[in-house]
Amino acid sequence: MKKSFDQVFPLVKEGSDLAIKKGKVDICRACLKGTEELGELAAEVLKYVGHKKSSQTKTQSIKKIKSEGVDTIIAILDVLNLVDISPEEIFSLTEKAVKKWKLKHINKNEREKN
Repeated sequence: MKKSFDQVFPLVKEGSDLAIKKGKVDICRACLKGTEELGELAAEVLKYVGHKKSSQTKTQSIKKIKSEGVDTIIAILDVLNLVDISPEEIFSLTEKAVKKWKLKHINKNEREKN
Protein backbone atom coordinates (compact mmCIF):
# COMPACT_ATOMS: atom_id res chain seq x y z
CA MET A 1 0.00 0.00 0.00
CA LYS A 2 1.30 3.42 -0.96
CA LYS A 3 1.72 5.73 2.02
CA SER A 4 0.53 9.31 1.64
CA PHE A 5 -0.39 12.39 3.66
CA ASP A 6 -4.10 11.60 3.50
CA GLN A 7 -3.42 8.63 5.78
CA VAL A 8 -1.87 10.83 8.48
CA PHE A 9 -5.04 12.10 10.16
CA PRO A 10 -6.60 8.65 10.65
CA LEU A 11 -3.30 7.41 12.09
CA VAL A 12 -3.10 10.32 14.55
CA LYS A 13 -6.82 10.05 15.33
CA GLU A 14 -6.37 6.42 16.34
CA GLY A 15 -3.66 7.34 18.86
CA SER A 16 -5.52 10.43 20.02
CA ASP A 17 -8.76 8.52 20.58
CA LEU A 18 -6.91 5.92 22.63
CA ALA A 19 -5.36 8.66 24.81
CA ILE A 20 -8.82 10.24 25.25
CA LYS A 21 -10.31 6.90 26.35
CA LYS A 22 -7.56 6.50 28.93
CA GLY A 23 -8.10 10.06 30.19
CA LYS A 24 -4.53 10.99 29.27
CA VAL A 25 -5.32 14.07 27.17
CA ASP A 26 -7.52 17.13 27.17
CA ILE A 27 -7.56 20.12 24.87
CA CYS A 28 -5.36 22.28 27.14
CA ARG A 29 -2.69 19.60 27.45
CA ALA A 30 -2.84 18.89 23.73
CA CYS A 31 -2.53 22.58 22.88
CA LEU A 32 0.40 23.02 25.25
CA LYS A 33 2.07 19.97 23.69
CA GLY A 34 1.61 21.59 20.27
CA THR A 35 3.22 24.77 21.55
CA GLU A 36 6.12 22.76 22.98
CA GLU A 37 6.64 20.97 19.67
CA LEU A 38 6.49 24.24 17.73
CA GLY A 39 9.16 25.66 20.05
CA GLU A 40 11.37 22.64 19.37
CA LEU A 41 10.84 23.14 15.63
CA ALA A 42 11.77 26.82 15.96
CA ALA A 43 14.95 25.90 17.87
CA GLU A 44 16.00 23.56 15.06
CA VAL A 45 15.31 26.22 12.43
CA LEU A 46 17.44 28.70 14.40
CA LYS A 47 20.29 26.18 14.40
CA TYR A 48 19.86 25.60 10.68
CA VAL A 49 20.07 29.30 9.79
CA GLY A 50 22.95 29.90 12.20
CA HIS A 51 21.16 32.01 14.81
CA LYS A 52 21.67 29.34 17.46
CA LYS A 53 24.96 27.60 18.07
CA SER A 54 25.06 23.96 16.98
CA SER A 55 27.58 21.34 15.95
CA GLN A 56 25.01 19.75 13.62
CA THR A 57 25.69 19.58 9.89
CA LYS A 58 23.10 21.12 7.55
CA THR A 59 21.95 17.59 6.69
CA GLN A 60 21.47 16.75 10.36
CA SER A 61 19.62 20.03 10.90
CA ILE A 62 17.26 19.31 8.02
CA LYS A 63 16.56 15.85 9.45
CA LYS A 64 15.77 17.40 12.86
CA ILE A 65 13.54 20.08 11.27
CA LYS A 66 11.57 17.38 9.48
CA SER A 67 11.22 15.33 12.66
CA GLU A 68 10.12 18.29 14.79
CA GLY A 69 7.78 19.46 12.01
CA VAL A 70 6.05 16.08 12.01
CA ASP A 71 5.82 16.15 15.82
CA THR A 72 4.15 19.56 15.51
CA ILE A 73 1.67 18.30 12.90
CA ILE A 74 0.76 15.34 15.14
CA ALA A 75 0.20 17.62 18.13
CA ILE A 76 -2.00 20.00 16.13
CA LEU A 77 -4.03 17.14 14.65
CA ASP A 78 -4.49 15.86 18.20
CA VAL A 79 -6.01 19.23 19.19
CA LEU A 80 -8.28 19.18 16.13
CA ASN A 81 -9.36 15.62 16.89
CA LEU A 82 -10.45 16.78 20.34
CA VAL A 83 -12.96 19.13 18.69
CA ASP A 84 -14.26 16.36 16.41
CA ILE A 85 -12.93 17.62 13.10
CA SER A 86 -13.25 15.40 10.03
CA PRO A 87 -10.69 14.97 7.24
CA GLU A 88 -13.14 16.71 4.91
CA GLU A 89 -13.42 19.69 7.24
CA ILE A 90 -9.62 19.86 7.54
CA PHE A 91 -9.41 19.93 3.74
CA SER A 92 -12.12 22.56 3.38
CA LEU A 93 -10.62 24.85 6.03
CA THR A 94 -7.12 24.34 4.62
CA GLU A 95 -8.31 25.17 1.12
CA LYS A 96 -9.90 28.43 2.34
CA ALA A 97 -6.83 29.36 4.41
CA VAL A 98 -4.43 28.68 1.53
CA LYS A 99 -6.50 30.83 -0.84
CA LYS A 100 -6.40 33.67 1.69
CA TRP A 101 -2.67 33.11 2.26
CA LYS A 102 -1.95 33.19 -1.49
CA LEU A 103 -3.95 36.40 -1.94
CA LYS A 104 -2.10 38.03 0.94
CA HIS A 105 1.28 37.13 -0.55
CA ILE A 106 0.25 38.08 -4.09
CA ASN A 107 -0.98 41.48 -2.86
CA LYS A 108 2.18 41.94 -0.78
CA ASN A 109 4.39 41.15 -3.79
CA GLU A 110 2.45 43.60 -5.96
CA ARG A 111 2.78 46.35 -3.31
CA GLU A 112 6.53 45.72 -3.08
CA LYS A 113 6.89 46.07 -6.86
CA ASN A 114 5.25 49.51 -6.80
